[in-house]
Amino acid sequence: MILNKVASKTVQTFFRSLIATLPFAISAIAQTPCSVSFIPQNITIPASAGSGSFAANVAGLGTCPFTGVGSPSGWLTLNTGNGASTSSGNIVYGFTFGASAAQPRTGAITVVGGSTSPGLFTNYLIQILQKGSGSAQIFDDVPATHTFVDYISLLKGYSITSGCSATSFCPEANVTREQIAKFVILSILGTDSFTFVTTPYFDDVPASSVFFKYVQKMKELGITSGCSTTPALYCPANTVTRGQAAIFLMRGKFGASAASTNLLNSTTPYFTDVASSDSQFAFIQKLKDYGITSGCSTTAFCPGNPLTRGQAAVLIIRAFFTQSFAL
Repeated sequence: MILNKVASKTVQTFFRSLIATLPFAISAIAQTPCSVSFIPQNITIPASAGSGSFAANVAGLGTCPFTGVGSPSGWLTLNTGNGASTSSGNIVYGFTFGASAAQPRTGAITVVGGSTSPGLFTNYLIQILQKGSGSAQIFDDVPATHTFVDYISLLKGYSITSGCSATSFCPEANVTREQIAKFVILSILGTDSFTFVTTPYFDDVPASSVFFKYVQKMKELGITSGCSTTPALYCPANTVTRGQAAIFLMRGKFGASAASTNLLNSTTPYFTDVASSDSQFAFIQKLKDYGITSGCSTTAFCPGNPLTRGQAAVLIIRAFFTQSFAL
């Protein structure tokens, strides 16, 4: 069920060839004077086949073209909105979708947009969740009415979690730093069998810990340097904040180097509580660019708030298991 390395490379190659044919030169660099809000950016659709739409509310200086690229998911097709260009106002995009199987599934539509002068563009994703036609309840504490039931079901289906017990997921419990390490590493590698340095990097995560190899790999991949340098600590039992999770996810998805120096995020702040001068700004912006988060309210991200296990399921599925043409 995981998009493998070969498939991912094919998707990226297709996207590069596609944008080369657009009627304007795209340079996937951030810092554009144009801004956009998608209404909505996170869409839930029924199990039966149908159609839907979303709008890009564009504002900026000069011409701000926003072009719908589409989706690599065979069941999801962008029909209208391609090649649209505007200086301000709304661009409406239409899409169709096929009927789903018993289990829910996710897809994403890529929209590329920005400013023709100086020619700077950003990738955006519209995240789409399609309900399953007859999925069974997996955990006793996650009923069909739970806000995150489909994402938790997918997380279990991708073998990223087995719950907090044999029958429960504990969706409202806060995620610890050791738990997020396991979520992220399994999502990146797609397997629980991988090599890692056996000499502990952190004094508080011994080799006997069940989370040892995941924390070691987080360090090896440059996703974390721990919570303390001297002494070397990871603080495995500490709660993960929403801001910390943004960093872990974006470094895990794009690689530590790219995420820290060349994330290509939009630069007009989405959230009033995350200033552009904030060290977590680029990571949180990219989460929103990709529709991975909509914040804790319409205007705030709440970077210092703890991340719950239910929220983590949503972020993980959208970040690592939803195919798109975005690079």
